[in-house]
Amino acid sequence: MQEIQTHQGENPSIPRVLIVDDDKFVRKIMKKSLEDVGYLLEVATNGAEAVQLLENFHPDVIISDWMMPEMDGIEFCQWVRKNSRLKDSYFILLTAKDRVEDKTHGLDTGADDYVTKPFQGAELVARVRSGLRLRKVQKELENAYKILDDEFRVVANIQKSFLPPPLTECNGYEFASHYSPSSRAGGDYYDFIRLTDLHWGILIADVSGHGAAASVVMAITRVVMRAFVQQLLSPGGALSIVNNVLSEHVPTDQFETCFYGILNMHTHKIQYSSAGHNPPLIRRAATGEVSLLENVGGIPLKIMEHQRYEELELTLDPGDQIMLYTDGVTEAFDPDHEMFGEERLLRIMRDFGDLLPASLISETMLQVRNFVRNEPFHDDITLVSFRRGA
Repeated sequence: MQEIQTHQGENPSIPRVLIVDDDKFVRKIMKKSLEDVGYLLEVATNGAEAVQLLENFHPDVIISDWMMPEMDGIEFCQWVRKNSRLKDSYFILLTAKDRVEDKTHGLDTGADDYVTKPFQGAELVARVRSGLRLRKVQKELENAYKILDDEFRVVANIQKSFLPPPLTECNGYEFASHYSPSSRAGGDYYDFIRLTDLHWGILIADVSGHGAAASVVMAITRVVMRAFVQQLLSPGGALSIVNNVLSEHVPTDQFETCFYGILNMHTHKIQYSSAGHNPPLIRRAATGEVSLLENVGGIPLKIMEHQRYEELELTLDPGDQIMLYTDGVTEAFDPDHEMFGEERLLRIMRDFGDLLPASLISETMLQVRNFVRNEPFHDDITLVSFRRGA
């Protein structure tokens, strides 16, 4: 960033004002009115001259006439708004134009306020004071946002530390995962939990909302899964325990969808249960058929206490692959507000479900990003995939 030079002996607490007007008489009125209240002033006769002054002068407020030679007020305002160093300067447009459409055009260009000629010095001083108050509030908000943003960075780093270390291959199974929060701290969560030498718990969850509250619910879910259900080989029973703990100890409005499966690497069977989560996708290697896992129902966690979560079971044959996901994938929007949708995800699984899980997830994220183009993700995205070796 370019260093801002100040005048010798300048008190940085004194508001700085730049006056830009080609009318000598108007400049004199403005200068006298603003000097009387103690502001530090610089004066230019047109926009081009003002641009040169702004190389070494950073004003709190800019007052510029609209009609000027070389560079008029509108062109000068556009130049100021494109200059990142001056983006917080309050811009007052001085104009003899009093039509609503003219004033609207000036404000749309980037001006913050306007003063119509002829004007009284007291009015001008009042408008400058108003601009300084707004600028002060804006700076306070920016500082508050920076503090919050720094705190969310810390929360996000703690949250990432809760995620399991990469699990790529174990007992003939290949694993992969992807997690990206839409903001600093998110509400998605996944885990690989070693239950016994032969059993792995595979979990994916999505807390409603974003930010600190969602991340706290996610953290409690992780603690409960790791501390209370480590020896429990019942996915439905595990979800019941988590639901009761969250319902009793988390007094927020957040709820949580969750899918939890327990994979037996000896029998190649997976028992699973769901608390209102999107059914995972499965691709059968022998036929190439892709389908959703049979839905076991179940309401999201932390809506009602003492819920019983049903379980189902299926067997994985060699090469079969399962992909779990949160709705940040299917509900990603393109610029035309079309959703990525479940059908596109099924198509990816049909076309690329024979790849290694890491390659399948990379392809999925590539297609989602290509679909949304320049649109931001409005929800967290999490993907987990695992495949039985061929």
